Amino acid sequence: MARIAQATHSVRPIARKFAGTMGRLFTDNIEEVSALDFRVKVRGNLDAGTWRRHGEQLLRDCAEFGKPVLLAIDELPIFLKRMHANDGDPHRVEEFLSWLRGTVQQLGDDAPVLIVSGSVGLQPLVRRLGISDRINHLYPYRLGPWDRATSIKCFEHLAKSNGVPVESGVAQAVYIALGIGIPHHVQSFFARLSDFLAIQGRSQVKVADVKEVYRTELLGPSGQNDLAHYESRLRDAFDEDGYSVAMKILAEAAIQRVFTTEARRNLIIACDPIMDDPS
Repeated sequence: MARIAQATHSVRPIARKFAGTMGRLFTDNIEEVSALDFRVKVRGNLDAGTWRRHGEQLLRDCAEFGKPVLLAIDELPIFLKRMHANDGDPHRVEEFLSWLRGTVQQLGDDAPVLIVSGSVGLQPLVRRLGISDRINHLYPYRLGPWDRATSIKCFEHLAKSNGVPVESGVAQAVYIALGIGIPHHVQSFFARLSDFLAIQGRSQVKVADVKEVYRTELLGPSGQNDLAHYESRLRDAFDEDGYSVAMKILAEAAIQRVFTTEARRNLIIACDPIMDDPS
C-alpha cells in the first residue's frame, strides 16, 4: 500500500486527497514532501489493523480522480510467495488476494485498471495453495519472446540512448547468437558488449565482437549468474517435484538441443508417480 501511495505522489490531486485521510502525518504541504518521504509516512501509519482501510481509501481516491488510472503491481507472485514463506500459512495470501479482488470489484467501472505481473506466474502459486478462485477476475496473458524485428529494434535503441557506437549488422548478429528474443537476454547482451567496448578502449562495437562476447561473457561466469537467477525463479514458481521436472526438461533440451515428443512421453512415464498433473 505504501508503494502504491508513493506512485501516486506525482498525481497531486490523488496524493493530496489521500494525505488528508492520513491525518496528522501530513501536516506538511504535499508539494514539500518527496515521493520517498511520502511512502515512509504512509508506511508508518500502516499495520495489520489499518492497511485494508487505508488501502481501500487509496484505491477509491484513484477511482474518483476523474481520469482513468492504471495500477501496475510488478512481481506480485514473489511478494505473495515470501508472505507465505514467513509463516507457512496460506491464509495471509488468500486474505490479500480476496481484499484486492473485492475492493476493485466494489469500485465498479471507475476502479483503477489493474495489471499484476511477475517473472513467475501467479496461477501456479494460487493453484498450489488451493485458492485459484481468488484471481478469477484477472485475465492471464503470457508474454512470449520478442520476434527478430523487435529484438533488433530494442538493441539499436539501447545503443543509441546509451551513446554506444555499433557497426551495421551488430543487432542482427546478437539476435542470431541468442537464437530467441528473450528481452532480458537482449539487454544483458548489450550490457556485455558495452563493457567489452570500454575495456578494450575501442570506439565502436564490431560484428566480429558479438561472437567473442557471447563465448566469453554470456557463456562465461557472468552469464552463469544470469542462469542462476533464472534457476531461483524456477524454485519460486514450483514446488520441489515441479522444480525437479523442470530441471530435467532443461537438461534434456540443453544436451539434445531440442525437447522432443518422445522425451516428453518418457518424462511423463518416469514422473507420473510424483506429479498430480503431468501435463
